[in-house]
Amino acid sequence: MSLGMRSFHLVGVFLVVAAAACDDAGDSSPGPTDATSGDTLFVPSDTIGDTTSQPDTISPDTSVPDTTTPDTADTAVPDTTTADTADTSLSDTTADTADTSAPDTTPDTTDADADATTADTTDALDGTSDADGTTLDPVEAIEQILANAPSTAAITVSAARVTYLKPAVASAGASDPEGYFVQAGPEGPAVFVVRNGGETLPTVGASVRLDVTATVASGGLVRITAATVTTLSGTPPADWNTWPQDIDDVDVVAELDDFESELVAFTGRVKTAQAGAGAGFVAFQIETAGVVGSTDLRLRMPTAVATALNLSVGCGVQVDRAPMWRFNTVAQPSIFAASEVTVDCAVAPRLVSATAASATSVTLTFDVAMGAVVANDFVIPGLVVSAATGANAVVTLTTANQTAGASYTVTVDPTVESQAGVPIDSAARTATFTGFSQPTGGDLIINEVDYDQLSTDSREFIEIYNPTNATITLDGTQLELYSENALYTSNATYELEGQLGAGDYLVIASTAVLDEIFDGNILELPFSKATDNLQNGGADAIALRRNGVVIAALCYEACPATHIGAPSPAATDGNTAATPSIGRCPSGVTTGDNVVDFKLTTASTPGLPNACPAL
Repeated sequence: MSLGMRSFHLVGVFLVVAAAACDDAGDSSPGPTDATSGDTLFVPSDTIGDTTSQPDTISPDTSVPDTTTPDTADTAVPDTTTADTADTSLSDTTADTADTSAPDTTPDTTDADADATTADTTDALDGTSDADGTTLDPVEAIEQILANAPSTAAITVSAARVTYLKPAVASAGASDPEGYFVQAGPEGPAVFVVRNGGETLPTVGASVRLDVTATVASGGLVRITAATVTTLSGTPPADWNTWPQDIDDVDVVAELDDFESELVAFTGRVKTAQAGAGAGFVAFQIETAGVVGSTDLRLRMPTAVATALNLSVGCGVQVDRAPMWRFNTVAQPSIFAASEVTVDCAVAPRLVSATAASATSVTLTFDVAMGAVVANDFVIPGLVVSAATGANAVVTLTTANQTAGASYTVTVDPTVESQAGVPIDSAARTATFTGFSQPTGGDLIINEVDYDQLSTDSREFIEIYNPTNATITLDGTQLELYSENALYTSNATYELEGQLGAGDYLVIASTAVLDEIFDGNILELPFSKATDNLQNGGADAIALRRNGVVIAALCYEACPATHIGAPSPAATDGNTAATPSIGRCPSGVTTGDNVVDFKLTTASTPGLPNACPAL
């Protein structure tokens, strides 16, 4: 921060010694004083100062002062009544210690540098002080803010650079306010500042002083919510282009605390399709050289930006300047315009894996989104492939009946292309799989349901859980919704696809619920309507059906014995705060008896273990 610099305005006081009883030995005529000219002999110095217009040219007078030119021997005297107000120097190195009557209280506005040695001790705006009077530098101040939030203790960041302006997103909630990021130096630390009302936003690169009076921590991200902001300089520093930290080789997930809100740059590859990341936002799981296989590194952006980019799995992304947002342990470098990312989808696709989804289907996973495919694009010795359908980076093959446990190899035709029109990598177009066998240890279960809320039913969800020790393929499985033992309206059936890992969840819900789920291990499927997707009038049901066979069902609210999923548990989900949902207790455990397994929970927990009541 530019500290107020001071310069001394020294009043030249020219003193003379009066010749009392004799005149000076050097006068041409005797007399007590000179009338018009200087002495011909030297005397040491003036003690009072010249008051007439005759300048000394060799040595000070003893009694004839001049008013035009000060004597060379006049001693500087500090000012004692007026503060230094005209200091225009760029830096001072010593505190103003001579001002005893009117200390300055405003930094010198033309001072572009901090005091090099000592802060102005009488200047109320220079520096930031601890209770013990120790001055904090910006790094220390921001570190304290990050460590102590939430807080209402006053603290000053004496100088920080504005690195990024976060715009308002129309559909975003209160957890995503407009504001800006400030950073102490090229390597941080940094913090997010919430824009207050009609506050004028500083420019990117500007140096600002923040007198902070309130901070919060929301979703793991610290935010300044109340501060007086003073712009010190609007000119970025000379090294401004080097401020974004290259995190390509850094495990930024493990070191998220060290990068929170800081300006970063990276190159990565999209690993999954977009998922909700808060109201008005989506995020893509990405991988960099430093983060491979983690679901906790995601490129976050407004939904409108994602629509404009049309990113697909496998696309390369390069971001040169982005703030590091976070949601708890999830690192979310964020962009707010399509121009802030360079996209390269022209990469040769690779076949990553093949898995038997059922006795007559095989799921192929590629590393990029694939173009149109047909059955003849795939060859499996020993099996006839009769159909092929693609969705993003997944292709599903329909095959003849597989031999359980047998080993098969699938080969992709070299003409098959990605959505970007790039032919498959010739070195990565085969994969092996084992003929389908039903996993041991059970099958999918319905684990939790919230079908009734206060007022409008806009937060309904169904949670499916895989309690087995193996991945279960969802292809060929449907979720069915029933009302009075009949399929409920036009949104009665949902086709499930993909794979659900051992111990993982699939949440079918309204977008209001899905937007609050940030765990990449949780599969998500939106309801077709914003509200009223599940019946709650009594004797209603949910079922999972695979290849025509019901594998799980739950009937709720006084179901007759003849209804699918009956008998119903005694617990019911009412439209009060005291009845959040019904779920299995213990969570994820089935005895085969819904009456015993389902209890009224203490909180709705989509994608998490159930909040079961105390026994």
